[in-house]
Amino acid sequence: MVLRRFARKIKLVISIVLAGNFEVSWQRPKRVELVIWDEEGSQWLIDAIQPASHYILKVRNHPIFLHPLVVWGTLFGFLSRRNSHYGTVIKSCKPRAIATFIDNDRRFHRLASKIPTVNFVAIQNGVRAVNYSNCPHMLGPQASYESKQLCWGQLEIDNYKSLGYRFKTVKAVGSLRNNIFFQAFDASTELVVESFDILLISTFRNFADLQDPPPGYVAYLRIVRLLSSYVTSHSGLRIGIAMCRPTAHPDYILEELFYKQQLGDLITVVPRSEDGMSSYLLTEKSDVIVSTSSALGIESLARGRKSLMCAGHFFDFFKDQAFFPEWALPRMDQEIFDEAITNLLSMTKESFIARNSESINYFMKSPHEKYISTIRKEVLG
Repeated sequence: MVLRRFARKIKLVISIVLAGNFEVSWQRPKRVELVIWDEEGSQWLIDAIQPASHYILKVRNHPIFLHPLVVWGTLFGFLSRRNSHYGTVIKSCKPRAIATFIDNDRRFHRLASKIPTVNFVAIQNGVRAVNYSNCPHMLGPQASYESKQLCWGQLEIDNYKSLGYRFKTVKAVGSLRNNIFFQAFDASTELVVESFDILLISTFRNFADLQDPPPGYVAYLRIVRLLSSYVTSHSGLRIGIAMCRPTAHPDYILEELFYKQQLGDLITVVPRSEDGMSSYLLTEKSDVIVSTSSALGIESLARGRKSLMCAGHFFDFFKDQAFFPEWALPRMDQEIFDEAITNLLSMTKESFIARNSESINYFMKSPHEKYISTIRKEVLG
């Protein structure tokens, strides 16, 4: 068993080395208050938690630490089955806590039981499956973890429970990014962004050249065409596209070309800012937001924005319930899409919130003034 496990580890290391997908550090990690697991979204975590000192463990870059003490600790941890390479690095940092936006990283949660003196906190940052029983979770088989899991809403808690996952703490707190924007945004300030009647949140991926593109791309293309037909038959509407890439991104031109080909001159494309804040501002200035199942779409709903989520799994979730919310598209049909958009355009924001707040809060809790202080306490104590 040990030899088999060792062979798997060696095979993984060799594949990473041969691919050249790794970084090497000869330095011993410094002592810090907070370790951040993965660089993606790390600035949002730093802004919210405001640690006295921090270290970003760039796990997607497969860092290899070759300081003698780390190497020795790694070998001892492997032979005793008490720790891993990254676990040794974390122990060298002697942090009060380690936080991550990759809430579905199994390695992160498994490490929590190996380093019980450190507070492991996973903060949800992306849309997960609406029903995990139909889409197995990346955490693998049911297990108990000594980590904290801070979720968007009660949906995640119910799904974890149904799959047999147990955590030290699991809470529904809402979106960290949404709350940072909520606290930074001043409604009385004039926004330097355009306003639109309908804003489509782009989730463009370049799959057009594939003979068999993924189902998600096919569904998204269908939504874009439904929108194109709607705006063609309803003249005078201001249509914006919240691009998912900044202009400097290598694929930005392809993304822009895609929308020009599908929607022509009916739309205005708005590049994403480097910090991503422009997309949030656009949702505040737009009347109706259209999305598949993007994080920004659900975050817009949680802030009370009139939105239409067009992914099929929302329909599957609500189809047998007494109330079907106005923010979920029942079916990929032109007539139904047109009716849903027209209904949202004519509805007041107050009426939308009153009719849909319960279903929205189940997916994501609304932002509130005490969120940042609550997160900081959850992480650093």
